[in-house]
Amino acid sequence: MLQAGVYHFAIAGLGFCLIGAAAHATRAIFNVLPDRLSDNDRMDMILSDGYSLGDKIFGTEYDDAGYYRLDSLRNLKNSIAATLIGGWAAMLLAPGLSASIARGVEWAELALGSLPASAGDADALVRRAQNRIWKPCLTQ
Repeated sequence: MLQAGVYHFAIAGLGFCLIGAAAHATRAIFNVLPDRLSDNDRMDMILSDGYSLGDKIFGTEYDDAGYYRLDSLRNLKNSIAATLIGGWAAMLLAPGLSASIARGVEWAELALGSLPASAGDADALVRRAQNRIWKPCLTQ
């Protein structure tokens, strides 16, 4: 069984950071209704499904219309920190998950290692892929 080491946690951390950045952009871009409906925090927590106690505690920034700000570094930092800490905690608390992520990191290394280094290598890679895909189809 593959054990997740510090290296796997570091690479997974980079992946969690990318997921956090994507979550930040998704929340800002695809938010149809504003999160902040009034100037009263308690009222917004009751009425809005996008504003929570965590947003109040961590100081999530909103624009004048009450929408989550895409251009806020604080919002980006909060989103990345939440996914990074949550991902690492899940890896620590669920041994099966950490082993699966370690296998995923190893698989990604193998996949990236087989990528071509130059244009000539790219042509060779395409020819190999074509031979693997089309030759068996033609012989059947």
